[in-house]
Amino acid sequence: MKIMRKRWIAALLFLCLVGGALGMPALAGGAAAAVVNNPNPADRLHLRAEPRTDAASLGKYYNGVRLANAGISEGGWVPVSIGTLKGYMKQQFLMLADTPGHSLSSVASAMPILEVSNPNMAANLHLRERPSAASNSLGVYPNGTKVVLMGFGGEWAHVIVDGKMGFMLGR
Repeated sequence: MKIMRKRWIAALLFLCLVGGALGMPALAGGAAAAVVNNPNPADRLHLRAEPRTDAASLGKYYNGVRLANAGISEGGWVPVSIGTLKGYMKQQFLMLADTPGHSLSSVASAMPILEVSNPNMAANLHLRERPSAASNSLGVYPNGTKVVLMGFGGEWAHVIVDGKMGFMLGR
């Protein structure tokens, strides 16, 4: 099973035109917002398990991904949550909600729109709560379903589909 990439320009145009049509989930109860804002949009930003560059990566995320800022910067690292994942990102690559003179919506999204492409045509692809086949299923989706790719780590893609955020196996 894998998720096929679409053209970047088409994806960005689609995001600009339909914006929230795929339903960006709201941030958890009252958490401050932040957005991945890498100066090189072709790069993805690591979500680290601990506030250090040599800590395990929990995934790499595209510009425009909204996150909950869970606290104050610790030595240049900000504790954040992206859905069920919690970790740390370098503050220099984030736009925080309280950045003077800037709006979170001013960060151009680099998140591509992909389609579910399961080689087993008789099976649908599960959206999982966490990056594990043993995790709760949030729904099943047939080939052709459009998803927004926020980031990826290992075999798992962190996606938004039908207003739900979760993980799909993306081998």
